Amino acid sequence: SPPSPPPPVRSPPPPSPSPPPPLSPSPPPLVRSPPPPLPSPPPPPSPSPLPPVRFPPPPSPSPPPLPSPSPPPPVRSPPPPSPSPPPPPSPSPPPPIRSPPPPPPPVRSPPPPSPSPPPPPSPSPPPPVKSPPPPFQIIIPPFPRLPPLPIVLSPIPRLPPLPIVQLPFPRLASFPIVLPPLPRLPSLPFPTFPFPIGRQP
Repeated sequence: SPPSPPPPVRSPPPPSPSPPPPLSPSPPPLVRSPPPPLPSPPPPPSPSPLPPVRFPPPPSPSPPPLPSPSPPPPVRSPPPPSPSPPPPPSPSPPPPIRSPPPPPPPVRSPPPPSPSPPPPPSPSPPPPVKSPPPPFQIIIPPFPRLPPLPIVLSPIPRLPPLPIVQLPFPRLASFPIVLPPLPRLPSLPFPTFPFPIGRQP
């Protein structure tokens, strides 16, 4: 019989994966500090108390008269209330204590005799009166007199007489001057004016 095949060789099991590293603990949450307390608002100013209002006392109602057949006896008016005694006068303040009189002023010694007045100074001479300045003038010094210059007349040279040259002018021919007859102007009518012209008789 053929030999039996060898049993299959099993591969070793794969290594187990390493366990994951433990998670680091999460940091604790930040603790927020409580907000600072708000400043308390200032107390409202207390309103000034109003003065109490005084009402006049109500008038006392007069009692109605009792009906009686006979006329009632006259009612005497009550005696007027006695006036309140005047308030006792306030005690007068004690008179102020007078301070002792001031000591008499010291006796002044008589003033020393005044020295004799100095003699009056001699009157100073009056200041000299200044004359007004002279007006501004332009002074021109006199020119020096020059000696007279000799007048020397040199003889004028005599010019030779110029010859008189007569040029023969051509004789112009005489032309007759013929004037055309003037045209006769028409007679103008004499103008008439609305007012008389000339001296009236």
